[in-house]
Amino acid sequence: MKRDIAALSDQRHDLLVIGGGIYGVAAAREASLRGLRVALVERDDFGAGTSWNSFKTLHGGIRYLQQLDLARLRASLRSQRRFLRLAPHLVEPLRFALPSRGWGSRGPVALGLGRLAYAALSLDRNRGVAPERRLPGARLLSRGALHALAPELSLSRANGALAWWDAQLRSSERVVLEFALAAAEQGAQLANRVEVCALRIGRGRVDGVAARDLASGRELELRADAVLCCAGAESFALLGRERALRAPAPPLSRAANVVLARALFDCAVALPVSGAAAGQGEQTLFAAPWRGRTLLGTLHLPLREPGRAELAEAEIECLLAAVNRVLPGARLQRSDVALFHVGVQPVAGWDASSGLPRHAPDALALDHGARDRVAGLHTLVGVKFTEAPEEARRAVERIGAALGRGRAPAGDPPLPGARGTRGEALRRELRERAGPGFDAEQLEHLAASYGARATGVLEHARDPGLAARLTPASPVSAAELVFGLREEMAGGLGDLVLRRTELGARGDLDARALEACAEVASREQGWSAERRAAELACARSALAQRGAG
Repeated sequence: MKRDIAALSDQRHDLLVIGGGIYGVAAAREASLRGLRVALVERDDFGAGTSWNSFKTLHGGIRYLQQLDLARLRASLRSQRRFLRLAPHLVEPLRFALPSRGWGSRGPVALGLGRLAYAALSLDRNRGVAPERRLPGARLLSRGALHALAPELSLSRANGALAWWDAQLRSSERVVLEFALAAAEQGAQLANRVEVCALRIGRGRVDGVAARDLASGRELELRADAVLCCAGAESFALLGRERALRAPAPPLSRAANVVLARALFDCAVALPVSGAAAGQGEQTLFAAPWRGRTLLGTLHLPLREPGRAELAEAEIECLLAAVNRVLPGARLQRSDVALFHVGVQPVAGWDASSGLPRHAPDALALDHGARDRVAGLHTLVGVKFTEAPEEARRAVERIGAALGRGRAPAGDPPLPGARGTRGEALRRELRERAGPGFDAEQLEHLAASYGARATGVLEHARDPGLAARLTPASPVSAAELVFGLREEMAGGLGDLVLRRTELGARGDLDARALEACAEVASREQGWSAERRAAELACARSALAQRGAG
């Protein structure tokens, strides 16, 4: 995947996608598979916004039973199944447990009936999924079985649990990147660090955008017959600049997930917590195991200042105190927090009595031709990572129908890392091809993170020094940095440590490791001393904003 600004600006496209999060790259892939000429631009880096904040769970929709929203339940199942088929190396089953209590809607009888209904509605959830990635059915657990799963959990009100299986992402960053790679393989022109300055609207239709290449400062005119805005909450700022459009921003939430440096449970456990934030009543948060860590979330807080999706120290302390009340044995402290993820997400509003959000029922999909009489302009702002492929498919179908071009895709091919050699055969090939310096854990990490593309990482490690770990805490090697720079459009140190490798997402970086990363990137790119210092400063700032580093 190469950044080619000339190719991006020198031709007219059928569809221009604004935003390189999971919704944007899924739409670019979908449109490319349908034979449309596609361009995608991202102001920052692919997956740098709310997609980086993912709780890394692909929900099968069991939560929608309570609202009897069967259409959304089925849509979630379809998207979950697609992820399991498209990227089995990056998605794996994870068991969840929801404690039951009393004999009402959260009691074992009600949850048992819900389990039966869900089983009937999800009979096809494993269709086309590899045997090792198929999800078992749900079942009820006794109080004793729940205690065995979560001994630290206070069971004062629990009388059992509903246990079910959903899917978990090994790396949301690499999933986003693989969708981008798949779109590029189909001919889409993608570029990060390109900012859209204004929409070009004339005679009742969109004709493209005015943009700026942030890497060179060059002004660009990008022409397209249709534009799809997938820039998340930033979409409303862009649309709001245009007099012809009515797109007021909905209420927005800071959606926060905390990464704890230790594993609490072997499965994801629902925690009924009160006072997780000032003025908030009881809500359900989850503590999920992930890569030897624990993901704790998702906590929703009002966005008080546009563009500042951050978490204050007092808010972290408040959350930990609330969790400690239901997990007294965990004794969580601020030092247990490796980092936190905060994204911006639309909500339907805020409940005045509980202080909790009313979650948006669906992704926000707008056809501005019907809404504002601006033909060819569409907006898609999602609320769930899980639903991105299905929402993107629906949006692209509407756009293709309006354009009168594009064909139904011949299939739904796996993402690049899921093609070719897999499983033990891939691991055997990596052992045979790896040069000196790679240990067994590193090779397993490459297979799980890159899938069939792991051999490409090894091809860029002819220098034995590139096999070295960048920090003893992580299996990530210097070869991955070189691969990210040469093959995955990484533009700087922050891209490498936060989104091309797992160093930043897991909280594995210390000052020495970050310096080692800067040294590898500097040698590869020929950075001057000033550029190297600037890259380090930017990376440190980005990590500090996430409570890491």
